[in-house]
Amino acid sequence: MLIRLTKSALTISCCLVLRIFSESKIFLYKYLFALCRVQNDKIVFINEDYSCNPKAIAEEILRRGIRAKLIWLSNYKIEDIPHPIKLVKKTGIKAVYHLSTARVLVMNSKGDRIRYSKKGKQYLIQTHHGSFPLKYVEAECEEKLPEVYVKYSKIDSKLTDLMLSDSEWTSNFCRKALWYHGEIMESGYPRNDIYFNWKDTDKQDIRKELGIDHRKKIVTYAPTFRDNGDFSCYCLDANMLLNELKRKTGEDWILLVRAHPNVFFLSGKSLDFEYSDSIRDVTSYPDAQKLFLITDILITDYSSIMIDFLLMHKPVLLFATDEQAYVAHRGIRPEYYKLPFPHCKNNLELVASLKDLDFDHPYSDDFMKWYGSIDDGHASERVVDRIMIKMSTTK
Repeated sequence: MLIRLTKSALTISCCLVLRIFSESKIFLYKYLFALCRVQNDKIVFINEDYSCNPKAIAEEILRRGIRAKLIWLSNYKIEDIPHPIKLVKKTGIKAVYHLSTARVLVMNSKGDRIRYSKKGKQYLIQTHHGSFPLKYVEAECEEKLPEVYVKYSKIDSKLTDLMLSDSEWTSNFCRKALWYHGEIMESGYPRNDIYFNWKDTDKQDIRKELGIDHRKKIVTYAPTFRDNGDFSCYCLDANMLLNELKRKTGEDWILLVRAHPNVFFLSGKSLDFEYSDSIRDVTSYPDAQKLFLITDILITDYSSIMIDFLLMHKPVLLFATDEQAYVAHRGIRPEYYKLPFPHCKNNLELVASLKDLDFDHPYSDDFMKWYGSIDDGHASERVVDRIMIKMSTTK
């Protein structure tokens, strides 16, 4: 027993020493690389997947043939990242070097513990991975968030030089809720450009990639996460839904299930469904915009993805079985109750809502007029124009 305890203690001690040594090295290199000069032709993207706003911006840079060193920081192996973008491990020493020497930094989320010392010549763009948050976030619910997240989110806001926005409403939100007082560009969100510029072949390619027959209609279930890791709220009756859709439309349907990344992070698994040819788990598919492009109906709860989806004028159904508990824990904006689609609290209400669903005119345009979205398919161009200006100057 003594020998076992000694070995166990030795193993733990070695792990602690290695961790401290690794952290010390990064701490040392952080300040060492701070002495390196900024390279005007280097752009660093910080995003775990090759997706969302950073992807759209990077592809606009590639489309224009701009000569630049493009670095993508992620802790995951990304198979589809195109040449000449270089993939670098986000938590490694090389990442610290690239962060310290890039002229432009593009981040897609806040509160990320990126270790580097930002120089005055560097330009940090925060692109946001979501639109119009329906739940309260950041400064609005600071007391309910982990202290470490709040700490680094405030640091991110202080370091940020430019935030992107898709409306005047979002711009006001950024100033009130994100501890931010810098410049905001109402450019629209680059990730949504695809909704305005797609071709029939794009949809065909996505379906082929996912192995979905072109004759199948698609309904996608994409709920947000719960802070407490509760899975009981994800109780969608998939078979009842698919049967009712076929009865209403006379066509065959397939259900795509996409869990929020935080669901997998908190639980190590996706949502609990009996997956089959007609019920597919697409949580690991990196590009949500591509999924939504081929989706005919979106079912979600409190996720802001519905605002992106509205740009295509397709039906949205809200399925939230835990609304009362969610309001008590996290809080929901009053605007949630003004959204122009059915609010369903159980499976029977969800199926009943299909009866009056109009695919040609699924909802009123009044909400989007109120929201004032400026997405028009040219957001990536506007952002890259700004990046080009920064790369050609030292201010």
